[in-house]
Amino acid sequence: MVAKVANIADHNPEIREMQTTFEAQKAAFRAHPMPSAEERINQIKRLKPALIRHQENFVDAVNKDFGSRCPTETKFVELVSLLETIKYCSGNVIMYIFHPMANHILIIRNRVAICRIPFLTNQLPIS
Repeated sequence: MVAKVANIADHNPEIREMQTTFEAQKAAFRAHPMPSAEERINQIKRLKPALIRHQENFVDAVNKDFGSRCPTETKFVELVSLLETIKYCSGNVIMYIFHPMANHILIIRNRVAICRIPFLTNQLPIS
């Protein structure tokens, strides 16, 4: 008797949708991997109104993830820190692009770190 291994995405439409979205994002990156400083600043600045416009959706999603979380806490902890990150990043794009050492922003759980990687282009591979 041999067990048949099934891909989790075969039975879960949400995971299939995530995989499709991820593939589309990778294709978009490959098509235009090095946007200009102006394009990057424009894209970052578009995040703020989108975040504000959809803040209730974010609050609802976080509430579902945590089971029960105060909306004010979510807005303060999650959204305000993201808005500050957007402001910081939009003001420093030029430095990241033109600094002699390649700088990359690493954002993990609302913490920003600038990773200096010498002798590397401004392009990180996405696999």
